[in-house]
Amino acid sequence: MRRALPVCLLVAAACGGGGSSTCKAPFALETDSGACAGVSEGKLCDRRFCVPADATCGTTFYVEAGASGDGTEDRPFGTLAQATAAEAGDCIAIAAGSYQGAAIGPGVSLFGAGAAWVTLEGGKAAATLVVEGGAGARVRGVHVGGPAPGISAEGASGLVIEQVAVEAAAEVGIALFDSTAELRSVLVRGTTGEPGYGVYAQGGEITVRSSLSETNGGAGIVAIGGRLVARETVVRDNSGYGVAVQGTSETSTLEELLVIGNGRVGVFASGAPVRLDSCEVASTRVVDGGARLIEAQAGADVEIAGDSRLHDSEKIGVFVDASRLLMEGGECSSNEERGFWLQGIGLDQVIDGRSVMLDGVMVQDNGFVGVGGTEAAGLVIQAGVVGRTRLIPILDGASIVRAGDGLQALNGTDLLAQGVLLEGNERAAALFDASTGGATECIVDPRGGEKGLVIQAGVPADGFSGNTDSSGTPVTPEIPAKPLENAATLLTTGGLLESL
Repeated sequence: MRRALPVCLLVAAACGGGGSSTCKAPFALETDSGACAGVSEGKLCDRRFCVPADATCGTTFYVEAGASGDGTEDRPFGTLAQATAAEAGDCIAIAAGSYQGAAIGPGVSLFGAGAAWVTLEGGKAAATLVVEGGAGARVRGVHVGGPAPGISAEGASGLVIEQVAVEAAAEVGIALFDSTAELRSVLVRGTTGEPGYGVYAQGGEITVRSSLSETNGGAGIVAIGGRLVARETVVRDNSGYGVAVQGTSETSTLEELLVIGNGRVGVFASGAPVRLDSCEVASTRVVDGGARLIEAQAGADVEIAGDSRLHDSEKIGVFVDASRLLMEGGECSSNEERGFWLQGIGLDQVIDGRSVMLDGVMVQDNGFVGVGGTEAAGLVIQAGVVGRTRLIPILDGASIVRAGDGLQALNGTDLLAQGVLLEGNERAAALFDASTGGATECIVDPRGGEKGLVIQAGVPADGFSGNTDSSGTPVTPEIPAKPLENAATLLTTGGLLESL
């Protein structure tokens, strides 16, 4: 299997070897594998105007700051707004310089010399650059600044935005409505105001490749009512969610993403199917009392594959509420309060005997509980490791509860663990309290932990068989003289993101 995309968290100059000449600050960072997330810094060609060789243009209009001509290459226009005669299939080429933003007609392409060379600012109230729909338009090689929203398109098909930087836009960096679009090598940074989104798509389908969305005032990438495909992209240090998908029946795909240092939720799925493949989601920060690397709610269906790495949330690793989850391989580790927390999952979410399946996952070094559930049906954990859960106190309502259990099945939860290594959990290998299911063929190795398999509040022992310690000695469940305390309160889900 492929490993998650390793990304150097500093600019390329600090990544050993200095980085490539086309992938460095201020518009990009280089991954450890040599991929570039963001915009090339250099000029895109060695000519005055940079129309790509693969561009098909009906008529090309030329613009150069300070000129006063008729739009030909020898006598260019002086402003972008003068190129109003451009029609579908035409191109506008912009020389190096600073320009007032404008609207470009349906199907018209805009080609700049590079994000470090061409700057668009101001423009219409709707956005600094407005793409007025149409088919086959391209926007390439420009830098878009505030104080308006950055780039907006509605009803566009086959739109390509590439080698574009959008910085300090107001409200939203790039907004796409009912459009099919691809963002390639794009930087969106520092969006201000409300909602402060970096990239926003409503309806349609958006593909994001080799791009960087960072330090925005809201979420990094948002897709509502449409499909998102994102590959080899970095989403980091946004004040809101990292990546959010909500309200769609179409499966969104996140492949080889680094989602790190975002606020409250790294990857958020509400009422939507989402697949993560070879991703790293890490270091979600507490915002409004919550921090989750991944949250699935309201009937979402999340699949995590390809040795994905989920680690170092300031609270919960993976939070599932009334939704489904499949994770094969990979790890969920070093989260402050719970590795996986699964709640409110009814029988309507159970298909083929399961709502949640963790298959061969390494769940280690989390606080309070490795994998836990309350009021959740159809939880299955097979193979893998759940270990070294730390004994810590957390606030449950008005009470302080201390735990450090590998597994917890609480309050009517149905959880079955099969062939799992439960090692070194500081309070108990597993706690089943007023629940169903059990553990079979597991290796229970406390390694300093206080207890092995604990059942209480009427849990029957007949769901436990074939469990041994690391030496092969059978391990049977125990009923403690004093019941172990737990935190079975349903947690609050994250709020839905605002539509524009």
